[in-house]
Amino acid sequence: MKSIHYYQLNIIFDTPIISQAVGTLAFGLDAAMQRDNENIPVLSGSLVRGNIRHVLEEFQQLTNDKILEKQIIQWFGSSSETDKKTGSYKFNERAKVTFDFFWKLNKNDHAKVSQKQRTRIRIDSIKGNTEEGALQVIEDCFPLGTKTITFTGKVAVRLSDNESAVLEKWLRKALDYIPAMGSFKGVGFGRIETYQLESLSNPYQSTQEEALVLKNTRFGIQLVPDSPFCLGRPRTPDSHRIISSDIIKGNVIKALIARAYNNDTQRLEEDFCFNQLIITHALACNKGEERQTRVRVPALSYALIENKCVDFAYFNTATLHSEKVPAFAPDWKDSDKKIIHQASGIKAINYKRYLSVKIGIDAKYGTSKEAQLFSLDCIVPQKDVFWCADIELCNIPHERRQQVADKLQILFNQGLHGIGKTKASACVTTHSQAYSNIPDNITVDADNIVTIDLVSSVKMFADNVHILATNSATALKEQYQAYWQFIHPDIELVDYFAQQVIQSSYYHRYQRQHKNSDSYRADYLTTAGSVFKLKMNTTEAKRVLQQYLKAGLPCYGVDSNDTKAWQKTPYLPEHGYGEIALHQRLTLAGDGT
Repeated sequence: MKSIHYYQLNIIFDTPIISQAVGTLAFGLDAAMQRDNENIPVLSGSLVRGNIRHVLEEFQQLTNDKILEKQIIQWFGSSSETDKKTGSYKFNERAKVTFDFFWKLNKNDHAKVSQKQRTRIRIDSIKGNTEEGALQVIEDCFPLGTKTITFTGKVAVRLSDNESAVLEKWLRKALDYIPAMGSFKGVGFGRIETYQLESLSNPYQSTQEEALVLKNTRFGIQLVPDSPFCLGRPRTPDSHRIISSDIIKGNVIKALIARAYNNDTQRLEEDFCFNQLIITHALACNKGEERQTRVRVPALSYALIENKCVDFAYFNTATLHSEKVPAFAPDWKDSDKKIIHQASGIKAINYKRYLSVKIGIDAKYGTSKEAQLFSLDCIVPQKDVFWCADIELCNIPHERRQQVADKLQILFNQGLHGIGKTKASACVTTHSQAYSNIPDNITVDADNIVTIDLVSSVKMFADNVHILATNSATALKEQYQAYWQFIHPDIELVDYFAQQVIQSSYYHRYQRQHKNSDSYRADYLTTAGSVFKLKMNTTEAKRVLQQYLKAGLPCYGVDSNDTKAWQKTPYLPEHGYGEIALHQRLTLAGDGT
């Protein structure tokens, strides 16, 4: 396993400097400095990265150095592209080098920031007069007379010691060559006075010294991201805005583990029994609570009647004595959600977001590339919020569980790197106590009925199923009944409250490669918060459901013993999908019982 090398890069500028923010500007302002979520001027990591890459590519073109050409692709990656003749899709090569999302202004320089503006005009080259309509107003964060200012960020690379030394040499050459960064370089802005590139010890190294002792088959982890992250939700092809999910999915965490091992499948199996390792989705938690709990979405059986939360998993309209039409989740307004959260004991998190607008730059001309504008709607980490997940080892042989847990703790103590579109990193701590409270035995009511919630989404329908948008209640219930029969023939579906989403199929990339539209099938996922009332007709059915409380519900039609199932579908319990929990019952007044 190649270790990660860290460098701190301080770039010291002669002012003025401006790295333009892209997007809506204040009235009367033509150019503004990019700022972080705390309104402090920053440089985008992509700006630093792009300048270094463009200089190295210029070096390569001047010298025709084939080795450097390969190294640039290895360090900075390559873009995806489609072969115009065959239509096959070539996936990009992942970059080995990652740059911080922001290069932050040194704290000692915060007092130098001003709210002033300056104007620029264009002179008519023929008459020597001011050109009409050519007045430009730009933000003057660092006015004339301000002494040098420093922006600081980190560079991380997963390479061998020798390869890292070569990279460092070329980074220094590029930084020695770059005269300026940011906008208006041609008229004296952003001139680099000097830089400092220093090796760092792992800044994400956990200080946790307590050894992980397994109390059963499960333990918990906490992730604290260091910068805004973007894990894109599904979007339409014509959308250029990538909106981040507020959860870190189990398959993302497993991918980060695999990346730390350079995707060496043999070593992953030897160290972690990787295909049997279950990692739940990491959900946000509020710090400072007596018992940290993962923030789940409200159950879809909850409804509002006369501003009271009613749980229709246990009550019906005949019992309620109300003529009001209940309002379920699709009809909730913000004020309704507050009532639901209060009644169910859910402490909702108001996530901070940061919109980062990006545009491709043509290295040859230094201008914007055609049709390469997009934006990242990122989740911003907060001091009182972290993300937590459970690691479940029940599928791993008993004699190997502690060994796997120990190796996972060693890996997590190094941090997780490369999260989402922004390649954020996270400090990780492990805890012997899991976050999911799984009872030793399922309690059923007098009619042998147990009610469960979906904590995460799960694929419950067959690939070829087609559910109409309206008038499909009977067909929908038949499909859900078929799924529970697939789980165990003695489990009977009594009632359900569920929503479905259509997601792009895992096989979409193969369809793009082979242009075979008949092979494409969208996937129906039943969303988190869905509620199912199930009748346990035998003791064996109850035992099977008890096991799935720990291991998660399987994807429909997938053999649980198939170690290559991840090649067929991503919606596996090992990836965090299908997590379930016993339903929390609410009374008419919305109080827990």
